[in-house]
Parts: sequence; structure tokens; C-alpha cells
Amino acid sequence: MMISNTITSESVKIPNDLESYYIAPNRCSASPLSKSRFSEMTRTQFLMKATYLQVAKGNDKAFTLIELLVVISIIAILAGLLLPSLSRAKSATQRTHCLSQMKQLAMGVMMYADDHRDELPRSQHSAFAFRQSPWAISILPYLGQSNSDNHADNKRNIRRGVFRCSKVKDPEKSSYGQNVYFELGADDDYLGRPTSWRKLTSIPRRSATILQGEVTGRIDHIMAHFWREGAEPEVATDRHGAEGKSNYSFADGHAESRQFLLTYDEKAQRDLWNPLTSK
Repeated sequence: MMISNTITSESVKIPNDLESYYIAPNRCSASPLSKSRFSEMTRTQFLMKATYLQVAKGNDKAFTLIELLVVISIIAILAGLLLPSLSRAKSATQRTHCLSQMKQLAMGVMMYADDHRDELPRSQHSAFAFRQSPWAISILPYLGQSNSDNHADNKRNIRRGVFRCSKVKDPEKSSYGQNVYFELGADDDYLGRPTSWRKLTSIPRRSATILQGEVTGRIDHIMAHFWREGAEPEVATDRHGAEGKSNYSFADGHAESRQFLLTYDEKAQRDLWNPLTSK
């Protein structure tokens, strides 16, 4: 609220005898000050007090209902503008955190290969047939966790922490799966048979070949070699945002966000899952 009458030193007359004082009519009113009390106040303090009295006199008007509704409407509009931005920021944070986890998992796989004659760990697709632990359990020691003999403990460990994307709410579902191409053998049906890419150094273009991706179900692997036959991809293609992106790690250890069609598109003859065709 604006005050039309401005109090100045001219509108407040201070008598020389300090026993009383006069304030210009219709500006403000106050009780006389005693001489001893007034003598303690400087001219500036006196003017400030007079200004305060003027403001207090004209500031007794409350908000009307219309004014209150206008304020509420403005707040609602601002909230509507800010909430989508906050949602996008949260989604970007979750995507970045998930990407960091996938890079850690990829590095765990790299270290496992260094200690196992350059061979990559297997997934549930073939691990049990070869009397091995699936890849997630196999790399636990390389992530600072213990590989227990208790199956329940291992299952619990690979469903939390670095193995779990914050966007996956079902505790029984997997977040990440490994590309099955790295465990296929001559008895399997795939493009490039009987070439095997069991060893890390046997992959021609490691920086262009996908190692792991985000999955939709409870499996820990991605059967990319079946897609040419019409099988539905197990990849969570739109987990991170409306752009249809999800995260992928590559055989050289790096990770990035991509649209699924930039990893596999049969019409465009693009396949970054098969080490033979990735480029």
C-alpha cells in the first residue's frame, strides 16, 4: 500500500524547549514525549518514529476475498509451470545415477575377465550348465561385496544397491541383463556361428558392442540373437524419460543413454548387440 503523504523534517516541527512538539495536521498523531525522554532521541530517530506512526495509521486494511483468490490463482499457475521442470530434473537425476551403476557393473565384468583367462562371466542362460555362478553373483567380490555360499544371501545382494535402478520398484524384478552373444557356442543358432566371443579380447569393436542393458522382467540376460526371428526384445526401452531412452554399457567399460533403435534396427541394418555387426 502506498502512502500519499510523505513525512519530512519540514512536516515535523521540533520545538526548541523540547517540552512539547507539533506534527503537521492530518499526518499522524502521537502522545507528547517528556523532556528527558525526548532528549535521548536524535532528530533521525524522531522522524523514524513519526513515519512509523503514519504507516501504522494507514495500514489497517485487510485482504479482500478477490485479492486472496488472485494470489491463490497466481501460485497455482506458477506451480503448474514448475512441476514439469522438477519432474524432468528428477528423471534426469535417476538416469544419471543408473548410468553410473551400469558403468560400475561393466568394470566389475572387466575385472572378472582379467582374473579368469580373459573369459566373460555367464548369465543364467548358460551358467548353471557350466557349473558357474551367474554374472551378477560372479562380480560381487569386484564390487566390494562378498560372494556367499548361501543362495538367499546372493539373491538379496543382486537385487539391491548397484544392481538396482531406482525406477524399478518391484524387488523381484531385475534391473540389468547381460548380452547373451558372449556365451553362445557352436550349438546355438545365431548370425556369425560358429564364431565365439567368450573372451573379452575376441570382441572386434569393444567400444561399439553392447555388454549389458536394462531389462523388463526377472531375467539377468538379453537374448538379442532371437530378435531376427521376431522375438520381442527384453530391453526396457523407455525406462528413462519420454524420449524413449534407456541405459547401456559397452564391452570397453563405458556406458551411455540411447534410444533402442540406435542399438538395434533391422531395417537400418544396425545391430550393436552382435559383436560381428557392431560398428
